[in-house]
Amino acid sequence: MSWSRSELAVATAAALTAYALAFLPAGSRLRWPAGALAAALAAAAFAVRWVRAPARLARPLGLALRLLLVVIGSLVVFSRQFPLVRYAHARATGAIVGGALALLALVFLAGRRAFPVNTRLLPAIIGVLVAAGLERGAPGYLALAGIAGLAAWTDAFRSGGPRRAGGPLAVAGAMSVALAAGIAWFLPVAQPHVQEMVARAYRSGQTGLSDRSELGDVASLALSHRVVARVWTDRPQLMRMQVFAQFDGHRWAAFPRDGRRMNRLARIRRGPLLASVPGDVYSGDTVAPARGLTETRVLPDLWMEDGWGLLAPSAPRFLVWPQEGVAIDDRGLVTTGGAFAQIYGVMNRAGSGATVAPADLDLALPPRVDPRVRALAATLQRGEPPGPALVARTVDHLRTFYAYTLDVGRFRSRDPLAEFLFDKKAGYCEYFATATVILLRLQGVPARYVKGVSVRPESSMGAHYVVRESDAHAWADVWTAETGWVEVDPTPSGGWALTHPDRRPGTLEALWERFTTMVAQAWARWRQGGWPGLTAAFEDLAAAIAHVVSRHRVLLAAAAVLGILLLVLRRRRTVRSLAPREAVALAPELAAALRRIEQCWARAGTRRPPSRGLREHLDGLPERALSADLRALSERVVRAVYDSAYAGRPPGPADLRALLDDVRALPR
Repeated sequence: MSWSRSELAVATAAALTAYALAFLPAGSRLRWPAGALAAALAAAAFAVRWVRAPARLARPLGLALRLLLVVIGSLVVFSRQFPLVRYAHARATGAIVGGALALLALVFLAGRRAFPVNTRLLPAIIGVLVAAGLERGAPGYLALAGIAGLAAWTDAFRSGGPRRAGGPLAVAGAMSVALAAGIAWFLPVAQPHVQEMVARAYRSGQTGLSDRSELGDVASLALSHRVVARVWTDRPQLMRMQVFAQFDGHRWAAFPRDGRRMNRLARIRRGPLLASVPGDVYSGDTVAPARGLTETRVLPDLWMEDGWGLLAPSAPRFLVWPQEGVAIDDRGLVTTGGAFAQIYGVMNRAGSGATVAPADLDLALPPRVDPRVRALAATLQRGEPPGPALVARTVDHLRTFYAYTLDVGRFRSRDPLAEFLFDKKAGYCEYFATATVILLRLQGVPARYVKGVSVRPESSMGAHYVVRESDAHAWADVWTAETGWVEVDPTPSGGWALTHPDRRPGTLEALWERFTTMVAQAWARWRQGGWPGLTAAFEDLAAAIAHVVSRHRVLLAAAAVLGILLLVLRRRRTVRSLAPREAVALAPELAAALRRIEQCWARAGTRRPPSRGLREHLDGLPERALSADLRALSERVVRAVYDSAYAGRPPGPADLRALLDDVRALPR
């Protein structure tokens, strides 16, 4: 194997190693073995001498390379410079595109004599490095990128570099200066607008992730069709994200987090909706029968960086989750320590709530309560003790005498709740839920304010429900001695239906939704179950190999030394057997001409290895490796050598003299 242009192999190996280290899970023992495997693949591709690639591959591979480079460049721009693409999506797509570019780089390295290096291999290497750079904190990335760049520059220097540096260099310099000046001018001008756009997009998606919720947060999403999650469930129901305790007259504050750890169960029977969800089953109860539970499978599309958290129905009994650290608090709210799941499942008993008795915060009132609100609560109570009748009477009053609308107008007083109850008498779900909680607390009924989404029958897309930001909703949790904690939705259903019209998709849109959901679900299952399982299997294999190596170090070292000796001996024997035979039967003048030509090849960075024939080497040289005059003279010398050594037709004295004169005229 010739080591000519071996820098290309080094650059490819560094890029592939950076890609392997970037996209293997953090802390995985396979990271560095995978990097070594990537470098070995580059070395194997370099050892392949693919001189004549099929012509029908040239155009498709070139088009594929350009398309992948456009995709990876767009991901960098729209996930880093202009953050319009979620980082998680950019990272996942970058892993796929980077893998395709890595395969192309190996193909172009193996066929470096058939594919132009400057327009095929080098762009593929750069694309792989860009893909690896999408992963934040990839180990050794800067060092590997530096090695790849240095190797590529070294190859360019040794291969002679550009032959013409006049006009093209001037044009390139002018374009570089213009680009730098444009960036220096454009970025300060565009930065405030981009920041405002991103901030506005983030604010519009902020629903209940924080520990505070201001009235109006949910209403700002009423017209947004952005998909939050896709849900498979036995029955449509409310899915909560945050539970709030204290109200100061304008905003709600969440309960303090006091969750208890959910235990992993060794075995539990899953129904058809959760049978295919990868992950462990967790439960907050030591013994919890699984019969009569509602199953819900959730495929999130937006997560914490978009202002959304974990969506789950009230008081889940079981959670199918891929990581540890799962907890559930006394309000039936599940927390996962900020961990993300590609897909997860929940089992709950429909209609049941938290089983823990109410706390003092469940009766807490704002610092100032309008006397009219107190009077309304007393009128609704009618002197009765707290119970289900009070709850039903309060909810019926709000549903009967108040209207649901998104066009509520500006609130002008410092008490929006009182203004809603006595002046506007119209509002959206947040005001109905807040009024219900405060009125019931004034009557001695513990209540809580809850925010999440409403999974509606109208959102059905066949087998699943599409939950959008417009489905964001607020309701109340209410406790009585007779019923325990139950969910109460005081929002008038008629007004909700008018402001959230049934948006039935067309046939093509429905088919596209089913297709994208199927692909997203399959990808989520692979990322959450298949990929960790594969890496775990490789980790076990690596551990087994390491165990064997640690126990038999001396034997393996002796085998390695013996293998190297056999390889060296075989290498020597192969080189001797493949040494060129042309010089054996050549005239001294012709042999001198051949040596002179080979010196010119070496000076041009295309030295012929001892194991390669003259004709094979000359035919495999790129067009730009030799000048036209040197290539023509090389062709004459090689033809004369072959005719003399194999055909028995040495050149005549006049032809040999002319050939020698031309060879001597070559620059020293």
